[in-house]
Amino acid sequence: MEKKKDHEQLYYFDYFKKLYESWEESTNMMLDIWLSSPYMERAFDKSLEFKNYVQNFMEDTIKSRCEPKRGDKDSKDDKDRLVEYIDSLEKKIRELEEKVEELESQSKKKAPERRKKTKDEAAKETK
Repeated sequence: MEKKKDHEQLYYFDYFKKLYESWEESTNMMLDIWLSSPYMERAFDKSLEFKNYVQNFMEDTIKSRCEPKRGDKDSKDDKDRLVEYIDSLEKKIRELEEKVEELESQSKKKAPERRKKTKDEAAKETK
């Protein structure tokens, strides 16, 4: 019984081996014809051309979005320009705070002291 099973398995594997070999042979023939075709050469050229186009487009996009713009002699990195801008804003805020403090101190000096009205004066105003 075991010999029969072994024989069936060998036959089964032999069948798939022949099937695989025929598939491999036909595939090789098809690929040889397909790859030697002038159309396939043109398709390879076009796909390579498209790949290069996409790669160049991506590089240009990365350069334009990520790298600092350099045109003038005195141009700086975006980070440096941002730091300078923040520093100038802080300086302006400090100057404004000083002016506000100065105006507050002047208004306190100029403001006359108010005295409380007596009952007689309040009664005269209501009349």
